[in-house]
Amino acid sequence: MNIREQLPGLEEASLEPVRVIEIESEALPFNLELGSVYPHLYGGEGQTINSYHLAREFVGNYLELHPEDIADLGLRAGWKARVVSNAGALETVIRANPNIYKKTAFMPVHFGGNRLAPFRYDPRLKTPVFKGIPVRIEKI
Repeated sequence: MNIREQLPGLEEASLEPVRVIEIESEALPFNLELGSVYPHLYGGEGQTINSYHLAREFVGNYLELHPEDIADLGLRAGWKARVVSNAGALETVIRANPNIYKKTAFMPVHFGGNRLAPFRYDPRLKTPVFKGIPVRIEKI
């Protein structure tokens, strides 16, 4: 039995092609992706940020970059850097992640990364914009 036979009235979904986010400004050359760190994502009812064990593993905020981007910026993993967006700025520790795309940065939303997000919502999803935020990364 196929899915259409199991779910009568199922309509075909129209899918839109994936759009590549183009960097609009040389002043803000990186795309920041804010997201959840896996243990905090599955925290249940309590505030996982107050967990002693998670605090040992995730000591404050950090920014993941591709190793080549770190070198191009004149930085090293473990150094502090300033991340600047149109919405705000903060200082954080740099981490290398060879699995991330070049010119893309990842930061957990749990440790204040949301300060870099613009105050606007995705019109379709009605959720805050936490992906594709143009940022600049400065050496401190």
